[in-house]
Amino acid sequence: GEIAALADWTAGIACLTEGAMADATVCFDRAAAGFAALGAAGAAAQTQVPKIAALSMLGRHDEAAACARDAHAAFMALGDRQAAGRVSLNLGTLHWRRGDYAQAASHSREAVLLFARAGDREHSVMADIGLADALTALGDHDEALRVYARASMRAATHGLPVLEAIAG
Repeated sequence: GEIAALADWTAGIACLTEGAMADATVCFDRAAAGFAALGAAGAAAQTQVPKIAALSMLGRHDEAAACARDAHAAFMALGDRQAAGRVSLNLGTLHWRRGDYAQAASHSREAVLLFARAGDREHSVMADIGLADALTALGDHDEALRVYARASMRAATHGLPVLEAIAG
């Protein structure tokens, strides 16, 4: 039941910390299946967030992106904008690392909005910086400068000096 699903999730995290990424993905899938069987869709979706990182570290980027899209859809269906925003932010980073800057910008833009709607100013500013980075890589320098300035202003307004420095 729930204890077994929690144990699988914990085992997955332990595998991540030990660098056993393939084993981690198996544990996260077992945990997701266990929570799903209990009708705990939110917990099932949460188990897939660290799986995205494990798949990415294994170089299985297409699977990581598919896992992220599925988790994002589950969080949106549950009305969990905060969790959906984290997945969008991760997808932006995943696409950035692969050189797909248009997709990175799209996911970062979505994360900005989801975090703003969830009231998470810090992560919304982080997503704005990711968006500006992607726009820079796409050669849209005027828009990138506008987004960096917005991120810097928002960071200053909300007392986030590290993000203000990064955006500035």
